[in-house]
Amino acid sequence: MFRNWEVDYPGYLIKEYPQSISSDYTRQPIYKDNVAPNYTAPANVYLDARGYGRDATEDYNVTWEFQVESKFYYMVRLHFCEFDYHIYSKGDRVFKIFIDDTMAEELADVILWSGGPLIPVYRDYAVIMQSQGSSKKVNLSIKLQRLPKGVISKYRDVLLNVSSLVLLLASIICIIIFFRRRSTEETSRERKTTEGSSLPSHLCRCFTVTELRAATNNFDDGSVVGVGGFGNVYKVYIDGMGPHPSPSSASNLVLNRV
Repeated sequence: MFRNWEVDYPGYLIKEYPQSISSDYTRQPIYKDNVAPNYTAPANVYLDARGYGRDATEDYNVTWEFQVESKFYYMVRLHFCEFDYHIYSKGDRVFKIFIDDTMAEELADVILWSGGPLIPVYRDYAVIMQSQGSSKKVNLSIKLQRLPKGVISKYRDVLLNVSSLVLLLASIICIIIFFRRRSTEETSRERKTTEGSSLPSHLCRCFTVTELRAATNNFDDGSVVGVGGFGNVYKVYIDGMGPHPSPSSASNLVLNRV
């Protein structure tokens, strides 16, 4: 997946502005292929986090908000890595996760998920964003909340390394192909000071425009099954494997792997 990694403040981070916490520069994440391979995210993503500290007395939440289009499913990916010297066993830090004000995890425990400290791990969640009145834009919130004092967790703090959002165009997606119109936005995106990462090419199937035209009968309207944020969504057959939704626009096409 091609991604841009951006800082969360200013722009996304709200609620009391928790402190930025960084790992000792001598410590590096220990990637595990069965948990989070090294192409999941750059190492520095897992060596910085947000939190209020283990000794904070107030019941603060760590909250982010992202403005998104309504009436779409979104995949929210949360990245975690415990690099605190005091957190090394299951139950040392347990907290709640809310996505769009709905509880996603009642007892989130990074050490339990990853198997140990300094091991990156991520969790994926799907959420549909309903429209609010006539507004097409809505805020998708991600909130981490400490457990009440004396409940399970040894330390009353929360920690998140990074979160990312991906638009879901189907409930189960085997192949996602995006066609986007060329615009001046591409130039502005290239100027942004962000860091990109991608999956190895051997894990992605590449399609030529010719193949896609053939699969959609030259983008025939009879193959359209809906309309998404990137244009028409077509039902296509690829190598006899059955129908796959293919979001596209029939003019001025640019092929991107996602």
